[in-house]
Amino acid sequence: MGQPKTLREINDAGVGFVVPLRASAGFRERFLEEVGHHALRPLRYVPEREAKLPAGRRTRFKGALRDWEIAGHDPHPPLRLRVAYIHSSEEATQVADARERALVKAEDALQRMHNGLGGRYYKTREQLERRIGQILGANITGLIDVTVTTNEDKPTLTWQRNQHVIDTAASLDGIYALATNLCGRITAGQILRLYKDQQIIERRHRDLKQTLKVRPIFLHNDDRVHALLIFGLIEAQTRAALGENQQLPGLLPEGRAARPTGRNILSAFQGLGLTYTHHGIQLDPLTNTQQHILDLLQIQPPWPTQPHHALTNCGKWG
Repeated sequence: MGQPKTLREINDAGVGFVVPLRASAGFRERFLEEVGHHALRPLRYVPEREAKLPAGRRTRFKGALRDWEIAGHDPHPPLRLRVAYIHSSEEATQVADARERALVKAEDALQRMHNGLGGRYYKTREQLERRIGQILGANITGLIDVTVTTNEDKPTLTWQRNQHVIDTAASLDGIYALATNLCGRITAGQILRLYKDQQIIERRHRDLKQTLKVRPIFLHNDDRVHALLIFGLIEAQTRAALGENQQLPGLLPEGRAARPTGRNILSAFQGLGLTYTHHGIQLDPLTNTQQHILDLLQIQPPWPTQPHHALTNCGKWG
């Protein structure tokens, strides 16, 4: 979605968005040329998973807001967006650590090549260059300079880190860009918060694949979209009726309390059956937890419940 063409199509459809830009959009180059680290300001954002951590262990975010224009072409005028350049201390550390691991791994592989020079697999220059291309993958291209020479028909190999290129790459560690077409007064911090709300959407994708077991996810009609919407509303409305950060008693095995989720709410009704009787369909007696959930959702079962002593196995469907 972070490509200029796609952003224009979304905007033309009248949809507001907050989208991370792809590297191919050139945001890294523009950050170095037009913004720089000196322009970043601390943002007051704390991830939910870090809310209980001491301040010193939380991820630190900084950001800067800039205009961004995508050139127009007839009949489309230029598309004017705003881009929040965000720096995450956690992401910066992870990227730096991953780069160092990749460099060490490549240097180890080059050392093994050096030890095997003249052997079966590294007799010719072509063999060395082919293997070097495999070792220096896209993630560390240019970070290590490798030289292959020939001395008395025997290939030699030397290498060293290109510290200038490494430092340039490190200057962008933890930097990403969020583009938005939202109008009105907005800050980099507000854009970051909107973007971080995507985890709600990601949870729904997880529910589709795991809890609802919908595979493959081909949305050729609206039925599955409606089902996912209902699943999400069950969770959202139960939590809203219960109260912020409140737990529901008896929701987990052994009667333990928990925050309601779409998954454990549906699990609470697992095994509930109905019986065809001479007087019509009757539900099994509801547990206190099941009744509590229905009350929170303001749902009235379409059938009456049986008294406990009337349960039989005859004509019963789960």
